[in-house]
Amino acid sequence: MGQEWYNSVGGALLLTLIANMLTPVATTLFHMIRRSVWITCCRRRKLTQHDLDRLYQRPTLDVGIRYAHVLTVIFLSLFYSAGMPLMILLAALSFMAIFCFDKCLMLRFYSSENAGSFDGTLALTAARIMPFAVILHLVRFPTTYNLIEQTIH
Repeated sequence: MGQEWYNSVGGALLLTLIANMLTPVATTLFHMIRRSVWITCCRRRKLTQHDLDRLYQRPTLDVGIRYAHVLTVIFLSLFYSAGMPLMILLAALSFMAIFCFDKCLMLRFYSSENAGSFDGTLALTAARIMPFAVILHLVRFPTTYNLIEQTIH
């Protein structure tokens, strides 16, 4: 894990984590803009109240996709954080950005019709998967430092 590895692989991994951090925010912003343009263009063409209701109907938040995104960031950052501690900082920034963004969007963009239908099964499944991320980190940690020591000596 010399300088060449950090320049080629490490930079690509950091770029991947940054892209993974920005993708949910960017896609949601794209859908918001597309929805507002669609409403502006089509609202005068709707003839019935039912058509207008469907036009102004808010999208629902897919919590499963958000959990998958969070678990991906956790696994990536823990797996590579032994060699690149910056991954933990980027993961924390990603969690903070997604939390603030989703909190704002839950109030202004997403529909509340499925807000009460979530049970704890997704959270329990994610909690059962988390120890595997820690195990991967603990397996990767000694091999990373062993490779660093070999390149130093």
